[in-house]
Formats: sequence, C-alpha cells, structure tokens
Amino acid sequence: MTETEFRAGRAHLPRTAVGAVEGFTGAAATSQRGPQLDARAWTLFRGYVHGVVKVEVRDDADPTPYWLVSVRHPDAVTRALTGSAATPRQRPALTPRRGGASSPTQDLPTRRTS
Repeated sequence: MTETEFRAGRAHLPRTAVGAVEGFTGAAATSQRGPQLDARAWTLFRGYVHGVVKVEVRDDADPTPYWLVSVRHPDAVTRALTGSAATPRQRPALTPRRGGASSPTQDLPTRRTS
C-alpha cells in the first residue's frame, strides 16, 4: 500500500477508487470467502492467511464491486485505508505467546535489528 494506491499481488487500485473498507476474521472471513462472495469480485486468497479485507471499488467503468484480499491484520489494513479505528467484524481470541501475557500488539510482525 502506498499513499496513492492499494496493492494486492500484482494488481493495484488507486486510493481515489477505494470506497468502504471492512475487515473480517474467523467465521465472518470464511463466510465472506464463501456464501457471501459476489462472483464479480476480484479476489486474492492465501490459504494460510485467515483474515480478509473487503475493499469497495468506486469506479463506474469497473464492473468489479469490490476486492476481497487475504491479510494477516485486517484491522491494521482497514485503519490504513480509511484512517479510522475500525476493527474487524470478529476477532479470534488472543493466545499467550512466548514471554507471557498476550496483547494485540504481540500479533504484529516486528523487525529485529542487530
């Protein structure tokens, strides 16, 4: 994602064409990928990534109603695209990780510097 476009794989959508954005996890994400999926939607799924983001396409010349893209952190992508504090529709329970207590920030990737 850049300031001017949203990228998924090799595809890109200008930020000016981005409409409503929703993040989904758990059963809600499964439903979006299955029974609720519009056949005209553009999709990019990764089987090992469980969350999805649904991005409405606001372009009268484009017959695609929305993009549905697998993402690890739907809430972070939703915030980045909308600038709001939206959260995904269903969050999985946090599980303890190495080192003790669980927190939402522990699920975010970190880069170590040596």
